[in-house]
Formats: sequence, structure tokens, C-alpha cells
Amino acid sequence: MIEERISIDLPAPWPGGTFEAELVGPINYLVGPNGSGKSRFAAQLLRQFRAHSLTARLLGTDRLREMANPGMLGPHFGDNFAAGYKKSSFAALRSAGAEGSGVDTVLLLEERLDLRIQIEATLSHLFGRDVVLEWDSGNLVPKAVRRNSGESYRLDRDECHGIKELFVLLTHLYDDRHACLIVDEPELNLHPQYQAFFMEEVRRIAGREGAAGTAKIVFLITHSPFILDLRSDDDVRSVISFDLEYSVPRQVARVSPDVTSVLVATGRLNAHHKQLFFADDPVFVEGHHDALIVESLMEARGVSAAAAGSCIIDCGGVAEVTHYLELCQALGKKAHFVCDLDSLFRGRLRSCIGDDNAIRSLLACAGVGGHFARYVGELDQLLTDLRRPARPVARWRIEAVGSISGPVSRHETEVEQGPTRESQGGGHDRHRREPGCRCLGGRGGRCYRHPREVADASDDACGKKHPCAAWRNDRTILAQLLRQSVRPEPGS
Repeated sequence: MIEERISIDLPAPWPGGTFEAELVGPINYLVGPNGSGKSRFAAQLLRQFRAHSLTARLLGTDRLREMANPGMLGPHFGDNFAAGYKKSSFAALRSAGAEGSGVDTVLLLEERLDLRIQIEATLSHLFGRDVVLEWDSGNLVPKAVRRNSGESYRLDRDECHGIKELFVLLTHLYDDRHACLIVDEPELNLHPQYQAFFMEEVRRIAGREGAAGTAKIVFLITHSPFILDLRSDDDVRSVISFDLEYSVPRQVARVSPDVTSVLVATGRLNAHHKQLFFADDPVFVEGHHDALIVESLMEARGVSAAAAGSCIIDCGGVAEVTHYLELCQALGKKAHFVCDLDSLFRGRLRSCIGDDNAIRSLLACAGVGGHFARYVGELDQLLTDLRRPARPVARWRIEAVGSISGPVSRHETEVEQGPTRESQGGGHDRHRREPGCRCLGGRGGRCYRHPREVADASDDACGKKHPCAAWRNDRTILAQLLRQSVRPEPGS
């Protein structure tokens, strides 16, 4: 992290308040839903840096507007740059660039041969283009030349949006005269592979000492999981989270300085999971099928999580729930978790949410006290007691055909029945572990595991004694087991 004090009086739509930070990362990510004030915050951040004599540059979302072909509106409203950029207009173009436009990129490359060489090398390597800047009757005309055909055309008017986007972004990223670069939605017009390439370049440049003698700091306002390139705990600490309630933006390094993310360290935070950074109230479920069930229920009710600005994310198992909860707490997200009870009985989730005021309030309203860990412990013990058998038992695995009401498809069921056959010398468990055989009973002289008939139901095809051979009548067995499962013995 880099020491850089920031203090911003939050403008409208915030009702007031001040954002404070003592440390920033080489790369900082401003995340949150649309309309949460990230662009307004970036404008204030730019003013803060300039007020403290820190050279900074902003690239807004309209950075390509002045470089676009006017199209059908040209004949009606004119085209100021049809012949190129007049030298007499350079001051105005630089002023527009200072407010977030990328129109001054061409002027910068004309002045800085070192930048021009870097940009030409990159565009030539990626796209097979050379950049040519020509002067024509006092106008600067940027052109691109295809290496494979020699075709020449206007770079600012006729090139595709993606190449123009990289042309502008990389030029200002490589410009070491600015100690700080703020980019609003760098993912615009770039498909995922080139977003990833841009982030590779950002990582290469950010933190490097520039001409001003300070490390370059980059702020990225993004809605893209590919731009949100989290690889370490410091990357997580460099996230600034915004919400639609316009609370003071939360910088993780300030509100949760000790946060560590196992998800990031192990690479388990993929593009799907990163949706949590862009929604105020994400919904987490344990697995993929749980997510499908929740989505189907919402569809049946005629509601949409996406339309509400939320998302449904599968954690990948009960063991991951706590990691996502801790991350959402650091970001100030009002997340919802739909999990099985075993997520509270195992792992750290119980202790993680025990001090949450909302949990305490819920328990108090339910009349069960305010100590969450104790309540969950009591619940765990209660469920354990309900599952405890009425007397010493041994687990038998019985393969049954038929039921109390009549025949059903062949199935296996685990039941509890005592006393143990081991104490009676039946050797049931020894037989069940016999390799290649799981014959646990016969009916009508047929071994369920093996196809051939046997002379005696007490012998199976592999020569072992069946401990449950005496239980010939399946209906009698099932009826007895059902009675024991629903009615414990008196006095137990």
C-alpha cells in the first residue's frame, strides 16, 4: 500500500459526510451498482489531487466522443475535425482532455516520441497497425496503416472502437508525467481478452516511479469482473465500495485493514462470484442446484433478482460460506445467505455472525435470548438428541423388496435394529465388507447380489452366512422398523 492522504467532502447525491483514507493501493477499484455516485466521486478525487499539487489525469466514459465519426448528423451540424486537428485549437483540445476527454491523445503522441514508439509497438503487435501522424495544411491528421495491405485510413474516425479505446487508455497509462490516473469504466468497447491485456499493462505500470518522482497510482471505476483483477490481500484492501443508500464509501483498507481473503489467495473468486462487488444485496446459496432452485422460485413468482440489482451466487459448498460472509462484511454489503443448518454446526460461521446486531435482534424478537452461539449449540444438541436411538443399536443394511402396502421397486435402506448381530456371532459387518459382495439377505432362495439360485437362503453366492436370513417376511421387517423409528421404547 502507498501512503496518500485523501479527504473528500462528498457532494450530492450524498446527504453529507467525508471520505477519509490514509493508504491507497497501486491499483484501486471503485465498485458498486449504477447510480451509486462513483463518477461524481472520481471528479472530486481529481480536484483533491490537483489541489495538493499531485499531477492527475481523468478519462471519463465519453472519452471517445470527440473522436467519433459524426455520421448522419454531420451534414446538419457540421464536422469540426473532418480535416484533422487545427493547431490553433490545440489549447481547447488540451482543456477538454483535462476534464476527461481523450481527444488530446493525438496531440500528446505528436509531442512525445517516446510514448508514440510504445503505442506503435503495442498496436503493431496486437493488431498489425502502424500509427502515422501527418500534417496537412496546418491540420494534424492521425492515421492507421495496416501492415499486411498498406491500407491507410483515419485512426480517430474510421478505426474500430476497441482499438481506439486501447489507443487512448494505453497512451495515458504510459504517460509518466501524471502521478495518478483515474479511468471511468475502462472495459468500454473491449472484449474480455483485451480487458485482461489492459490489466496486465496496468499491473506492469502501477506503483512504478514516474517523472514526478512518485509511484504511479491508478483508480479504476468498473462494472467488469475482468477489470476487477484481485490477486492478493492488498488488492482486496484497495477496493472502495459504493451503495445506493449513499452511505460514505467504504475503503476496505480503512474499515477492515486485517481482512484476508482465502478466496483470492486460492483463485476461487471467479467472474461469476465477483458479481457480489457490483450489487448492494447479493444472495448466496451453497451450490449450483440451490441457485437453480432459487431462480426457478423467483421466476414462478414473477420477480427478477437481476432487475432488482441483486444476483444469486453459489458459494461452491458449505465450507465457503464464511469466506463470502467476511468479504461482504468488509464491503458493507447487505448480503443474504440461504444455507443448510450444518453450515452453523461446522466451521467458523457461528462465531463469524455471533456479534451481528441483526442476528441478536432476530433472536430477541423470537424470544430465545440474544446469545447466538449458545442458541445454535442448544439447537445442535436438540437435533442430536432427537436422532439418538432408544437403545444400543447396530446399523444393518437391508435390501428389501415390497412394502407394507404392497410391492415396490427394489431399493436399499439403512435401518437401526438391536441388539447387535456381532454379539450373537452373526458376523454381519464382516460379511458386508467382503470384497465384491454386499448380500445381506435372501428371499425365496435368491441372493439379491448374485443371479444364481442357492439351496438355502442362509447361504449366499459367495459362501457367507446371511445374518438376516431368518427375516424372510419383508413386510414384517419393515413394519417393525417403522414402529421403532417413530415410537421409542417406554422409559428410554
